[in-house]
Amino acid sequence: MSVVEIVIASLCGLGGVRSVVVWLRRPFEPAGGRERALYALYLTARAGWWFTLGFFFLGYALVEEPQGLRWFVLVPIALAGVQLLTGFGLGHGHERHRSHGLDPELNGHEPQGDPR
Repeated sequence: MSVVEIVIASLCGLGGVRSVVVWLRRPFEPAGGRERALYALYLTARAGWWFTLGFFFLGYALVEEPQGLRWFVLVPIALAGVQLLTGFGLGHGHERHRSHGLDPELNGHEPQGDPR
């Protein structure tokens, strides 16, 4: 049993608890069920990343042959991917209403305000 891995696992667990508390305090008003589901998945992946990282270090501290836990490193990587995709879906998922057409010379980088 290694004290260093247990301390790191405890810090990661506290990071997960802090992540849940901070993100649940933030105001969020979803436009629909899709945004609500994406936000729940985003929050779960964000906090879950810290918890799985903590379990990874805890496993290395408590298991006699930790080489068998190498596959577990894929779980935080998968959760980071879920967080990235859901964050992208939340940021770019709503339809943008434009009062003017797209200018081909600006390549989609039109100003957001009214040009008049």
